Amino acid sequence: MYEVVAISKKHVDFTEREAELIQREGKNLNITIFQALPNKTATMEILIQKLVEIGINKVVFFRSDHSQLHEVPANKNTRIAAIAEEALEQSGGNNPITIIYKKDSLEKVFENDDQHMQHIVGYPNAKNTLTLDANCTDYALWIWPEGGWSEEEEAFFRGKSATFWTFNSNVLRLETASIVGAGILAYLLE
Repeated sequence: MYEVVAISKKHVDFTEREAELIQREGKNLNITIFQALPNKTATMEILIQKLVEIGINKVVFFRSDHSQLHEVPANKNTRIAAIAEEALEQSGGNNPITIIYKKDSLEKVFENDDQHMQHIVGYPNAKNTLTLDANCTDYALWIWPEGGWSEEEEAFFRGKSATFWTFNSNVLRLETASIVGAGILAYLLE
């Protein structure tokens, strides 16, 4: 808590009166967003900020066939982590987000993941209804890269019996798709 002690045309002076950290019990949605690497790290910053606000607890960035960005520079990782922390402070009531960067192939990313998850693949022109597996407590939402999933990636997901889901009738850019899909899935699970 701060007290205003002086106001002028150029600035406002404050004095700290009381400091208190409010710890709220966070949501526990158990949603992991598997996001194909976007073409720009600025897109990743927006994604992380909004996914933290929604209450997503884990994001895994991975290379897909259409990803132009192959890895994220260390200084950008630091910036993205700072953005996540700031979004957490501002949104209140959420848990910290875990951000993972995978260099592995789609197959290895999928196989190294928890097998008790329901894997939901964002895919234009699929079913627009989503049936959640009542036996699952963890959910994975896979979001396409710019340019969409390749035919090989689509075949891979079908071979793994993943659930294909269209959550909007419009063609969405990946950052919009990630935010909209995560928001709808979080709402369904709450």
